[in-house]
Order: sequence, then C-alpha cells, then structure tokens
Amino acid sequence: MTIPHYHTNGCRPGCQIVLDEQENPEFQGWRQAEFTVNIPVNCANGNHSACPILIYGHGLLGGRGEADGGVPTGFANTYGYIIIAVDMWGMCSFDVPHIGQALLSDLSEVISIPDRSVQGL
Repeated sequence: MTIPHYHTNGCRPGCQIVLDEQENPEFQGWRQAEFTVNIPVNCANGNHSACPILIYGHGLLGGRGEADGGVPTGFANTYGYIIIAVDMWGMCSFDVPHIGQALLSDLSEVISIPDRSVQGL
C-alpha cells in the first residue's frame, strides 16, 4: 500500500520526524508498505455471516509474518476473523541492526527509535 511519511532518510531505520516551524509533522513524500491479509476459508466461502477485521500487532522486534502463525490463524479460522498485519516500523525485525548500533555505540541515535515507531503506528 502507499502511505505518507513524515521522516528523514526515506523513513528507513535511523530516521527522525521532520517538524515545521509550529512543530507539526511535515509531509516528506510517499512510501510503499507491505502488508499481509489472511482470509479464513469459512469467510471466503460465505460460511460466516460476518467476518470482522482483526488488526494484528506483532511482538517486539518481530514482523507481519507472525500473523501467518498458529495462534493467530487458528483464532481467525475458528471465529471467522480476517487478519491484517503490517511491519510496525521502529520496532520490527528490520530495525534490529539500527537499534543495536544506537544502544551499543551511538546513544545520540536512540531518538530515532521512537520517532520511527510513530510512523509505524
């Protein structure tokens, strides 16, 4: 999907929010964000009268692929939920190298961790 971003460095790990003179986030362009959608068979074939959407939030330093695992898919299949998941930028597995570097060798980069998380949300 195409999403707006408000960060330096193309919103890649290490980015920071760009603020205008009033300290409001300033639009920096568009980015592509991959997502996962899991539709249970019972929803696809009409066996559930309603199939609500469940937005899946992955674990710390995980990723959207966790939505393909046993517990989420089992729950979705049993109760008829469509699961949608994205990588929560700032706290996903893709951010691990930057987080490690910031914590171990350059503490001035720590601010970029919550900044990128804002975009992830």
